[in-house]
Amino acid sequence: MNVLQSDSPCADLVVCKHPHVFHLDCIREALKREPKCPVCRLNVNEPQGKSPSGIMTVMYDLPKCSGHDVNTIVVTYDTPSAVQLSYHESPGKIHGSKFVAAYLPNNIDGQNLLKRLKYACLHGLMFTIGTSFTSGAHDRCTWASVHHETCWSGGVANHGYPDPGYYVNCNQELNSLGVPAAEVIDTNGIVMKFLMLQVKATSSDNQPQFWQTLLSNSLRACRVLLMATNCSEP
Repeated sequence: MNVLQSDSPCADLVVCKHPHVFHLDCIREALKREPKCPVCRLNVNEPQGKSPSGIMTVMYDLPKCSGHDVNTIVVTYDTPSAVQLSYHESPGKIHGSKFVAAYLPNNIDGQNLLKRLKYACLHGLMFTIGTSFTSGAHDRCTWASVHHETCWSGGVANHGYPDPGYYVNCNQELNSLGVPAAEVIDTNGIVMKFLMLQVKATSSDNQPQFWQTLLSNSLRACRVLLMATNCSEP
């Protein structure tokens, strides 16, 4: 895949700081097997989860999270009860509602994590419909796999602060879901530059360059509001 011929079009996969070049046919076949750049292993397709519809709201408050000396980002998730769709646990049945608040210190780490959480919410990665871990009840809106700190204080045992490992653990969970790095996400939770497949004409006819998008649902994310972010559905 790293040998280019002068009469063969090559593709520039723009998913990292140092774009990698492949034969067009080769990269298409590789992406069919796994939607990642074969060299840097970054995701090409955007992830999509099965979260029910809801509203993510971001506010700021003066009280400080225990162990931090800055004010606090308050994130609330409001998911109303609704009919389950085809990709949920029991399609056609009503699922329960969920309202929860989580807290982030308003520092660089917290602000960067917030951008990734917005992205995760937009792409349906935050919640799922299933059995409640605490009550055992079915058809409930429950956390998917991204942990949140839901208390200002109380430590790890109470899902609160101080928690020295929270940023690392939460970012690793987001990494495993394919959420992009904070550096490429804007404050609305949208990737600032669409991941594209750029096809360069290298044959003698000197055809102009053209772009082929690899993202089928990017434009849908543009509905997001700065302070009230809609959680998306597949």
